[in-house]
Amino acid sequence: MGIKVNEDSVNMLAMEYVQTKSPDKFRDLFFEVYSFLHFMAMRASRRAARTSLTIPTEDFESYFGLALYQATLGYESQKGDFIPRYMSFIRLREADVWRSYRTKNSKEIEFDGVRYHKAQWDSLDRKVSEDEDGPLLRDVVLPSSPSAEEAYLELVELRNLREDLRRMNTQHAKIICLT
Repeated sequence: MGIKVNEDSVNMLAMEYVQTKSPDKFRDLFFEVYSFLHFMAMRASRRAARTSLTIPTEDFESYFGLALYQATLGYESQKGDFIPRYMSFIRLREADVWRSYRTKNSKEIEFDGVRYHKAQWDSLDRKVSEDEDGPLLRDVVLPSSPSAEEAYLELVELRNLREDLRRMNTQHAKIICLT
C-alpha cells in the first residue's frame, strides 16, 4: 500500500523548478509530494522500530526533503518520470539517516554487526508507574515551564501592578521601579 501522487503534476512542477530555479516552484513541488514524503518517512521509522531502534520520523522527513532537492538537480523529463528518480534518492538518504545513528565501540544494541547506540531513545510519553493515572516520563524528567501565553500574561500583570502602585504612591513606585 502506498500514497497516490499525481505524477503528471509532479513531473510538471519538477521540470518548472529545473527551468526557473524559483523557490516558489520548489515549494509547490514539496507540497505536492509531502504526503508521499511523510508516508515514506513513517515507513522508514517503522522499519527501524522493528529492529528495536528508535529513529524519529522527523529525521527521515528532513533527509527525504534533501532528497527531493537533489532529485530535481539534473532532472530531465524526457528521460522518465520524476517519482522513480526521487525514490532512488530517498533510498540513499535513508541510508544516511541510519549512518548518522551508527556508533563505534558501543556494547548496547547490535544489528547486522553494527551498533546503533544513539538510536536507543525512550519515549517521553511512556508511563513511569504501573498505575493507569500515573505520571509520564516527561512529567518526571522535564522541568515545568510556563507557556508563552502564561509568561506574557504574567508580564502584563506585573506591568499593571507597577502602574497601579505608581498612581497610588509615586515615591515608592520610583524606588521599586529602579530595582
